[in-house]
Amino acid sequence: MEEKAKHTLYIPQGIKTKKEIFDGFTKAELWQALIGIGVMELIVLIYYLISGSLVMAMIFAMSAIAAGIMFTVKDNNNLSVVDLMKHMIRFSRSQKQYPYVNLNEWERRY
Repeated sequence: MEEKAKHTLYIPQGIKTKKEIFDGFTKAELWQALIGIGVMELIVLIYYLISGSLVMAMIFAMSAIAAGIMFTVKDNNNLSVVDLMKHMIRFSRSQKQYPYVNLNEWERRY
C-alpha cells in the first residue's frame, strides 16, 4: 500500500499558460476583437453617414463592441466562436469523398 502512494502523480487542472485579462480572454483574443470591432465601426460610420441616425449608429457601435468580445472569448474547451468558424471553414474545404477499392483479401499478392 505504501509503494502505491509513493508513485502517484498529481496533475493539477485549470492552470492557465497565458496571462488572461479576464477568464478566457488573452492578448491574442484582444487583438482579434480589436480588429473585428474596427471593421464593424467602419461599417457603422458608413451607416451613419448614409442614414444620419445618430441613435441607431450608437446602438450598432455598442453592439459591435459587445459582439467582438463575445465572439473571441474562449470557453472551457479552449474554443471561441471565431475558432469554431475557422474549423468549419477548414472542414468544408477538406476532402469528403474517399474512393474505396474492394480487393480480394484471400488472394496472394507477391
